Amino acid sequence: MQTAEVSQVLKVLKGAYPRQAMTKETAEVYVRCLRDLDAELCQAAILNLVSSSKWMPTISEIRQAVNHMSNNLPTAGEAWAEVVHNARTEGHRGSPQWSNPVTERAANAIGFKDFCLSNTSEEMAWRAHFLKIYDTLAERYSSEVVRIPESRQLQSRAMDRLQIGETAKRLGTGDR
Repeated sequence: MQTAEVSQVLKVLKGAYPRQAMTKETAEVYVRCLRDLDAELCQAAILNLVSSSKWMPTISEIRQAVNHMSNNLPTAGEAWAEVVHNARTEGHRGSPQWSNPVTERAANAIGFKDFCLSNTSEEMAWRAHFLKIYDTLAERYSSEVVRIPESRQLQSRAMDRLQIGETAKRLGTGDR
């Protein structure tokens, strides 16, 4: 979103929540933390939040609402059906096509090729294992999607710096 588009979102919030003070600093933080979102999805999310919330939505609530609107992940049961379909049509030697990265990661985590070769009487155990892994991965995916990109960049730089420091200590070249 461009700064002007975020400003439009803030105008809607100011109008919908006239008792809520919108300082210059607050507006700057909203702009900084919402600018990576799709403008139309953000506007739709804001309108939904305005219609259902007595209080001005936080940045987190807005990001979660946008994620909820754009999240096209299947349910765990639907993802399992995709795994079973791929096992039957592609088998252990094929190249299954996955509808999303979470289903693919969960299928690989349970051992898709092993599942293809397994006895059908064991399918319920495979299913239970898959559903648990899928739910965990889908939750992790959703929480990562709502993170502010700048936060990821800062974390990455900090981790790189820490790793360099640990390596230097192990090599005995750290600060003395």
